[in-house]
Amino acid sequence: MASLNELMLSYRAFSGVRLNMVIDRDLNTRGQNGSSRDISNDVDRQLLIHLRRLADVAITDVATADVEEYRPSQWVPIQIWSKSGNFRNRVSIQENQAQKSVELVHSANLEQQIELTKAQHDHVLLETGPTLSSEIAKLGLIDELCLTVSAVADIQKAKTLALEFAKCLGLIGFQIVQAIEVNGSSYLVLNRPIGVA
Repeated sequence: MASLNELMLSYRAFSGVRLNMVIDRDLNTRGQNGSSRDISNDVDRQLLIHLRRLADVAITDVATADVEEYRPSQWVPIQIWSKSGNFRNRVSIQENQAQKSVELVHSANLEQQIELTKAQHDHVLLETGPTLSSEIAKLGLIDELCLTVSAVADIQKAKTLALEFAKCLGLIGFQIVQAIEVNGSSYLVLNRPIGVA
């Protein structure tokens, strides 16, 4: 079992599109209340903050922003994407001394929007829900998956679940490059094989 500090040090800035998600042993991304907080834990939440600090921009979708009660971050600008342009009465928020900006983005063409975002930012962090994550994955536009398998300490079991979940998302051929157990949960990183677009 690794320490919290060892876990954080194992995650470094990543050039490309990095997706961060949490699942339980049944591959659910949310608990009974509809939020990932129901299956998350303190270490997972600290990891999210760490990944945000390493990113140039964090992207989520309207449904996720609503259920997770998104607020401006003090570490990274947040973009909230909507393919339909319906932002459910949300408004953009300008950056100030205490927090970074929140921008509403009409993402009717996902491929173009991802490419535009990558042209503007080297380190892109997706905090999108399973629906939008799967759509982006199937376009071949996700380079790395950071996955917490909550309440699964058995690394081999966590690896099996991680590969199954990646396949469900459409991250075909992704390979596990890191698997660490901390406080009864497993933290995995999966990458696209080199040379695979």
